[in-house]
Amino acid sequence: MYPPPDQLRTESDVEQKLVLPLLTSPAPNGLGFSTSDFVTKLSTRRIEIGKGTARKLYYPDYIVVLAGTPVIVIEAKAVGESVDNALDEARLYANEINALYPHQINPCTRVIACNGEWLLTAPVDTAQPDLRLAANEMNPANSVFARFIELCSRSAFQNQV
Repeated sequence: MYPPPDQLRTESDVEQKLVLPLLTSPAPNGLGFSTSDFVTKLSTRRIEIGKGTARKLYYPDYIVVLAGTPVIVIEAKAVGESVDNALDEARLYANEINALYPHQINPCTRVIACNGEWLLTAPVDTAQPDLRLAANEMNPANSVFARFIELCSRSAFQNQV
């Protein structure tokens, strides 16, 4: 269902050919979000992330928004780029979103990163991914992919908002 890394040449390829179908395909093949459940970088607010010389204006590739509340930040990179850096960027952005809300209100709880070779996800408040999945393992028969669907699907977040 998902293209192999050798068919993904650019970041846009990863966004459109892998991440978008993953977001919109129903379980067990995908996360089951509708296109109205997320915003893309063209309609996302730029926020300054990082510190010192690493500080930059940034906006992620997708933000999942349910009932008007941002719950997941997703960052895609081109094949060969660091998926760990993508996860860090998504985490920084998610924390900046959460900082816009009152104390102890943190609606954005999960981040996802993908570089066409690897898919990572983590809670916003941890430094390490709780799930790391090779792109060739993205199928419903794979137990790690099934766990990814459990953690990140629309049904998992409907109960939170």
